[in-house]
Amino acid sequence: MSIKSTFRRLRHCAAFVACALTAGASQAAIIGGSASFQQLSGSSLPAAVGNNGINIDNTLFGFDEGIVTLTSNLVFSGGTISAGTRVASHLVFFDPKNKNNSVIGSVSFDQAILGFITVKSDLQATNSLFGLSSVSYGSTGGLGLEGGDSVSIASGNARALWLNLSERGNNPAGDYVRVFTLAPVTAPVPEPSTYAMFLAGILCMGMLSRRRLNLQHAR
Repeated sequence: MSIKSTFRRLRHCAAFVACALTAGASQAAIIGGSASFQQLSGSSLPAAVGNNGINIDNTLFGFDEGIVTLTSNLVFSGGTISAGTRVASHLVFFDPKNKNNSVIGSVSFDQAILGFITVKSDLQATNSLFGLSSVSYGSTGGLGLEGGDSVSIASGNARALWLNLSERGNNPAGDYVRVFTLAPVTAPVPEPSTYAMFLAGILCMGMLSRRRLNLQHAR
C-alpha cells in the first residue's frame, strides 16, 4: 500500500469520525424562541414550577423534559399520540409577578410538534411520565389557561409554538404548556476512548504500510 493510499484512507476515516460526531448531536430539544423567551437547562433549571415561585413579568420560559417511547396511546385533551411513538416532552410556561401582565411570543423546536396540553388534569397526569426528577411540579389551581389566552402551532412551521398568554389574578399562578415533539431514534455515539483506539489503529496501519514501502525500496 502506497503512502498516498494510506493518507487517503486517513482522510476518509477523519470524515467518518466527523460525521459520527454530527449524528450524535442533541435532538428533540428546544432550540430558541422570540425575544421574550428564556431557555432553561442545567444549573438554570428551576427547583419547582407551578407554585407561583418564578414571578418574572413579560417573560416566557421553557426547558426540555423526558424522552419516552410510548407503550400505550397517550390520550389528552385535544389529541392522541399512538403507542410506539418516541416522544420528547418540553415545558413552556409564564409565571409573572404582577396582575394584568401578558406575553406574546414563540418557542422553536428541532423536531415537529406532535401536540401540546394546557389542561391542569392532563399536566398533572403526565408529570410522572415526562417530568424531570430534579424539578418539583406543583398543583396550583390556576395552572390552566385563562379566557383570552391562546396557544397554537405556528402557521407554516410545525416546529414552532405560538403563545399569547396573560394573567389577571391578584396572585398570578402562571400558565403552563407541555409540548410533545417527535424524538427520532439515533445511533449511540461511541465513547471518546473508542475514537482514540480507532484512530490509533489507523495510524498504526499507516506506519506499517510506510515500513513495508521502505523495505521494498531497500531491496
